[in-house]
Amino acid sequence: MMDEYSTIDDIALALLYLTTFGSGNASAWDEMDRAIMRRLFAKGYLRKPRGKAPALALTKRGVARAQTVCQQHLRLPSSTVRTPASDAATEALPWPTINRSLAILKPKPPLLEWLRTLTDGNVPGTLAELQQDCTAILIPAFDSNEEGQSFVETLYEPLFEMELAEWDRRVDLWPPQRTLALFREWFEVEIHSIVVDVLDAAIEKEDY
Repeated sequence: MMDEYSTIDDIALALLYLTTFGSGNASAWDEMDRAIMRRLFAKGYLRKPRGKAPALALTKRGVARAQTVCQQHLRLPSSTVRTPASDAATEALPWPTINRSLAILKPKPPLLEWLRTLTDGNVPGTLAELQQDCTAILIPAFDSNEEGQSFVETLYEPLFEMELAEWDRRVDLWPPQRTLALFREWFEVEIHSIVVDVLDAAIEKEDY
């Protein structure tokens, strides 16, 4: 079913395709509305940069859709619509990406110091050991790491409590003032923009 943005998104995708592989002018990437970019990414037409790639790029699926729009809807000549033979911008991952980013909560020294005050429990000996198995959170696919960081911080209270409860459910032993500033002191938030699903089985959710 066509959504209300399909035509707009198709035209935007065709514009990105033509400026990337036609004139070589990539300014359209900078001028494109972010809401459109997010929808194109969610549809699998764009991928985020990885390695030394400087910017967003069209996936092979995105190129194929853009070519269809150019030929069938915009009626552009075939000489204008071409498939790049080995352009890095069309390099596809071997598995589908998920329209999410990944946030990882990495414990910092104050958390380890708190754990050592507990009278029971198996406390890791070093910070490196504590950081070996961190909590990973799926968040919306943002345009920048800063946006991802800000989103995670809107959830800092339940995340803070979840991490503490993982080690000890006695609330009276938790820090009494669990502020955003304290959350930042206790945890580093890493944002990873590409999430790949290498399995065919459906994702199952269960209460934590």
